[in-house]
Amino acid sequence: NLAACGGVVAALLTARALFGKADLTMALNGALAGLVSITADPLSPSAELSVLVGLIGGVLVVFSIIGLDRLKIDDPVGAISVHGVVGIWGVLAVLLSNGDASFGGQALGIVAIFGWTFGASLVVWSILKAIMGIRVSQEEEYEGTDISECGVEAYPEVTKSYTSLTVCEGGLRPAFFSPGFFPSRRYAWIFWGRLAAGHKRPLKRYGGGRRQSAASLAFRRYG
Repeated sequence: NLAACGGVVAALLTARALFGKADLTMALNGALAGLVSITADPLSPSAELSVLVGLIGGVLVVFSIIGLDRLKIDDPVGAISVHGVVGIWGVLAVLLSNGDASFGGQALGIVAIFGWTFGASLVVWSILKAIMGIRVSQEEEYEGTDISECGVEAYPEVTKSYTSLTVCEGGLRPAFFSPGFFPSRRYAWIFWGRLAAGHKRPLKRYGGGRRQSAASLAFRRYG
């Protein structure tokens, strides 16, 4: 719990410093990062060290999410950053409190975990792809699998709350939000693309251009 608290605080402060906003998604990933950081050996660290381990994990997860986004690696929920990057830190953090651990042993553990996870995932997903496919249709991507799979709107308060959208060089967004509201273009396009799909309102590009629905613009850019 102390590590999770440290992760939340660190992620919030880091996001605030980088984006000017206390980003909720980063805070949630920070909490998970704190837990992942301490999971390899939660018994040995003191209370103070547990907080420190979580703090480092919270900072790492923010920079990792940004880095993967810039490398155009598709990880919209930050799972690679939380469980991969911060997981590596968690395994190495054991060295700070457990005298029986060695760097070589921990490094070998990291390689073994990666090899098993990658290999097993490759086999399982390859079988699923061959048998039933692992992508939904374009129509389901456009509509959202919350509708097609579950039959409910996952974010009704979002699609019903905002009615004014503009299309600009920075992405699809409401006129009353600043361009820096989201930490990256990926976050902006996911959020406003989903919102636009709910509205299907006709919009016009700045500088002239044919009118088309906000949903089609978002899908063409991100889908």
